[in-house]
Amino acid sequence: YKALSYMWGPEASNDIILNDKCHVVRDNLYEFLFLESLNRECEGTRYWIDQLCIDQRNVQERNHQVAQMVDIYSSA
Repeated sequence: YKALSYMWGPEASNDIILNDKCHVVRDNLYEFLFLESLNRECEGTRYWIDQLCIDQRNVQERNHQVAQMVDIYSSA
């Protein structure tokens, strides 16, 4: 898999559908996902995207995942 960390910035304003659920993401992630969807060479590539893989509202989960970031990124 490839790991992607999002950049903090302006309020999230773009909707995407992931696993039949709507997620609101910032412009930079939206643009990345859109461009990747056009790139046939990336078809089937799996991504670990912290903004989507970590429940940002759950402090316990977020802290647990952040503690594992070294392993996540080194294994990507």
